Amino acid sequence: MEANLTITPATVTVTADAKSKAYGAADPELTYTSSVEGLTFTGELEREAGEDVGTYKINQGSLSAGANYTVTYVEANLTITPATVTVTADAKSKAYGAADPELTYTSSVEGLTFTGELEREAGEDVGTYKINQGSLALKDNGSFRAGNYTLSYIEANLSIAAGTGAELNVKNYNNVYDAKAYSITVGSLPENGNTILYSQNETDWSEILPTFTSVTAEKIVYVKVLNPNYVERTGTGTVIINPRPITLTAKSAVLDWTGAPLNVAAPGYEITAGTLAEGQSITSATVSEAQTESGTYETTVGEAEIGENTSNYEITYVKGSLVINQLNMDQEVSSEGYEGVYDGTGHGIKVSAPSGATVTYDVENSMTNVGEGTVTYTVTKPGYKSVTGSAMIRINPREITITANSKSKRYDGTPLTDSGYSVTKGTVAAGDNIISVTVIGTQTSRGTSDNIAKDAVIMDGETNVTSNYDILYAKGTLNVTRRSSGGGDKDNTTTITDEEVPGGPLLNMVDHYAYIQGYPDETVRPQGNITREEVAAVFFRLLDPTYRETIRTTEEDYSDVAESRWSVKHIGTLSNGQVLTGYADGSFRPGAFMTKAELATVASRFDALSEPGDVKFSDVSGHWAEKYILSAAAKGWVKGYEDGTFKPDQYITRAEFVTLVNNVLERSVQEENILPDAIQFKDLQKGKWYYEAMQEAINSHNYERAADGFEKWTEIFYPVNEM
Repeated sequence: MEANLTITPATVTVTADAKSKAYGAADPELTYTSSVEGLTFTGELEREAGEDVGTYKINQGSLSAGANYTVTYVEANLTITPATVTVTADAKSKAYGAADPELTYTSSVEGLTFTGELEREAGEDVGTYKINQGSLALKDNGSFRAGNYTLSYIEANLSIAAGTGAELNVKNYNNVYDAKAYSITVGSLPENGNTILYSQNETDWSEILPTFTSVTAEKIVYVKVLNPNYVERTGTGTVIINPRPITLTAKSAVLDWTGAPLNVAAPGYEITAGTLAEGQSITSATVSEAQTESGTYETTVGEAEIGENTSNYEITYVKGSLVINQLNMDQEVSSEGYEGVYDGTGHGIKVSAPSGATVTYDVENSMTNVGEGTVTYTVTKPGYKSVTGSAMIRINPREITITANSKSKRYDGTPLTDSGYSVTKGTVAAGDNIISVTVIGTQTSRGTSDNIAKDAVIMDGETNVTSNYDILYAKGTLNVTRRSSGGGDKDNTTTITDEEVPGGPLLNMVDHYAYIQGYPDETVRPQGNITREEVAAVFFRLLDPTYRETIRTTEEDYSDVAESRWSVKHIGTLSNGQVLTGYADGSFRPGAFMTKAELATVASRFDALSEPGDVKFSDVSGHWAEKYILSAAAKGWVKGYEDGTFKPDQYITRAEFVTLVNNVLERSVQEENILPDAIQFKDLQKGKWYYEAMQEAINSHNYERAADGFEKWTEIFYPVNEM
């Protein structure tokens, strides 16, 4: 019987190799070993499903050795180990005192979930502190398992840098010395651990604050604040200590004279402003010396010393006064003035004073000549108040009467004169003599006129003492009677030249009467010409009143001057006095304009002719009036033109006429001294060269003569004068 050879499958042992991988990595190839070499297997091993960390069996899966073998499988495990995640801390920093910044990190694996936080080493001072893992850990989150990772931590550091600290506040010191120590002030700082250092040179530093007591100019103190947790802070301050001001005033006193040295009370001074610093005093000072004589003295103080601290003071010294009063002696002094008539001898006041006193006078205590004066006397005596008083000396004029001689003759065509005189009342003082008397009077035509005595000169030796006399002049009479036969007529007139006029005409040099009048149209026509009869009228008004009466007449022999003409008395009188003359044809030509040469000639008849000196004009040589023109120019009465001419035959204007007349009369005023109520004319303008001269001629006025020779008007008046 057949049997079968049964071939049963051989056994082959397959042993799985143990495997491992990190979480998240790909599975490794599952391998195995066979107990029978050379077999060919189909299929592959398989492992239990799962990806989390753990152990997973490796199963036979589909692995087969074919039908001839029975596979005995020896299992093994696939182990999944945790993956490593690296956490790296971020380095951090902050300033001292600031809050910690957030501690952050980076993970080597994105998308993980962490719990907890990093922590740093404790400490707040400036330094470096480690940032530790602290409580930071992985955290399950849904399908994420923290156990699948192992956390690897890389530390970092937190650096604390020094802070800036509070601002340094340094206060200066500037004040007046008071003997105490002062310095700068550093304001309080909020930080702990500060060390404050001070220096005066930025080299040597100390925790001791320098102080200053004595007066000093600006001192700089440097400040430095150190703190391990803050940057170094620096600053500066200044200290100024100014001198302490005080005023020392010398004492004053009023004392009565005793004859012994006197002074103000010790110490002679006092502090009148400011004070000394506490605990200090004036140790010495120089004061003024005592006085013995009466009077007022300055008291002084100086060179004060305040121990060793004088330089710390600014001392002002003020003077005082010491008055040493004198005793009174006014009841013992009296005076008596003097009044009497001039007698040629000196007289003074009398002063009665106590014994030992000295009398002095402000002027010589003697007066001889007429006048009055106040003599002020001062009586002095040591220890007594001086007594000052005054008394009058009045010397009254000595009255005498001088009478001019009288004389008579028959008319012969020549002037009748008599220069004789006699003292008919009173006497001259002993030692005085009448040297001369001017007697003016002339009568040529038939009639009677006064013979006038004036201007007596009385001398005491070589001294003229005339002013000491009150001389009353009595007139004499000159009488010319009709001649017995022959006679003359108008055609047989005699012309008297200026050299033949006895004594010459006299002008009123004292009274400043107006001598120019305006026109009905309220003009004065300063640039208009002046006629011969107008000149006659002006000089008629300006004649000395007494002299004018000696030559007054309305009689004249001119063919062109009627008895009814308004100027007949002016022309007749001036012609009778030989001031004006007519022409060879017997006319006077009253309405003709007067030339400059004619006016210079008329003016010259009121004074002796003067030598011309250096006065020259290019157009007067050989002119009929040359000597009169040059004499008037030498006296300063007239002037020429810039081209060196005088233009003698040019008609003179009213302005030029009054200028010459004012010069003859020595009358002159400046515009600022003309009174506001002076008469004005619409064609007389201020500022014109002739304004002042015209005003002088238009207004009657009283005046005072200033030092510069000009008049200062005091009053304008309106006399009733014969015009």
